[in-house]
Amino acid sequence: MARHAPTPPSVLSVQDDGDRLLSAYVLAFVIALIGVPSAVALGISWVDTAGPTRGDRVAPSWVQSETVRATTSDGTSVVARVAIDARSAGTRSALEQERQQVSLMLQNSVASHPHQAVLGARGIQRLSSDMRDRLNEFLASRQVEPVRDVVVQDLLVKQR
Repeated sequence: MARHAPTPPSVLSVQDDGDRLLSAYVLAFVIALIGVPSAVALGISWVDTAGPTRGDRVAPSWVQSETVRATTSDGTSVVARVAIDARSAGTRSALEQERQQVSLMLQNSVASHPHQAVLGARGIQRLSSDMRDRLNEFLASRQVEPVRDVVVQDLLVKQR
């Protein structure tokens, strides 16, 4: 009769290591399959640790200007809606009390540019920066904290 030779211990250990490795791969796959979508669905707050937290950020405090109606330096009629980010209560108060003066400054800002210079994203950005600078000069003369930003929300250029 034929006798079965016992399996050498080195062959058994290779099979056990292979089973352990397969189990580790299966476990890693299951964790990735369930863990990644769960983390995305719940939001991963630990990813953005370098930036400021929500409590550190200062939310904008917008003041709406009067509708700005002006004629550009080349005679084109422009209508704009402008929002002003006034961080402090003193700045908001000064803008509210001097609404007519603020409106005139914004009109002068539009009037100082030809209509081609205020078109497109760069033109609107340039106009916003000019408006912010003029407002900040005005507020500095009144010893009030400057505005953080001026945003042209709508811009309508009426061609002749």
